[in-house]
Amino acid sequence: MSRVKTTVESRRTRGLCIGNTSLGETKVWRDGLYYIERDEKEASKLDQVREWRAQGMTYQEIVCRCQEKGIMTRRGDPPKLSTVGTWVRG
Repeated sequence: MSRVKTTVESRRTRGLCIGNTSLGETKVWRDGLYYIERDEKEASKLDQVREWRAQGMTYQEIVCRCQEKGIMTRRGDPPKLSTVGTWVRG
């Protein structure tokens, strides 16, 4: 088990993609491998949501604001309360 853990950690430190990407990141195929790079569009969306939360808005208010501003999930759906919670926590 430690061998697998070491291999995963090694790949992660080199910037290689392991499984799904986190919010604000995207997979990029380069030199025969998938690398993780920052997705500026998605990261700016997350920054905006976190800023609204820091201003004291409730999750429900943030959901409404996202719908007004056209901020959608990766699948193109309007965010739900649980999605906003995930975005805020990072």
